[in-house]
Amino acid sequence: MTRFPFLTSRVALAALAASMTALAVAGGPAGADEAWKGGTFWANFRVGYAKSLEGGAPNGWAGYGFGFSRMMSERASLGFFIHHELLGKFGGAAQIEIPVTAEYAYHIQWKTPLRPYVGAGLGAFYHKIYRSGADRAEVLPAVVFKFGADAPLDDHNLLGMDARVATVGNDDETVDPVFGKPKATSVRWSVKLAYSRKF
Repeated sequence: MTRFPFLTSRVALAALAASMTALAVAGGPAGADEAWKGGTFWANFRVGYAKSLEGGAPNGWAGYGFGFSRMMSERASLGFFIHHELLGKFGGAAQIEIPVTAEYAYHIQWKTPLRPYVGAGLGAFYHKIYRSGADRAEVLPAVVFKFGADAPLDDHNLLGMDARVATVGNDDETVDPVFGKPKATSVRWSVKLAYSRKF
């Protein structure tokens, strides 16, 4: 456990703010609006910070993910995403999660290359605890709320940030010797750098 439990989350938030500012003032290529045209298909890749807000949870670590989304119109998209997240460790004991979600996003049309979005989704989170003395794995239901922004690098590539908060249902009957007893529901959050390729 680190001596500075809030340092990593503050660094992640500072990186998010700096990246969003850089994207907001960056100039976009000609024809960049084509990325948000209805029927456009995106392949998405993400890497960044992930944390559980459960009472006995360790400090957050890192995660990555990928997914596919399709612009249904210039403002709305539907997508399917899979992430792999190390929520944290206490000594050798660790919590790992694999969220699988179907998501809707509403893209806001600004007069800049940067396009913010907000959205929501439903998913199943494969949650695994190991080397704790009560190792187990379970699939947990979840509701996801997300926000972020994307900006085009050229006609086919976009860079952005994705932040999300998930409310996850737990098996609240199991008492783990390292991580304790979970509540009926708990919260996860993540902030990730996002790269997208438009097709």
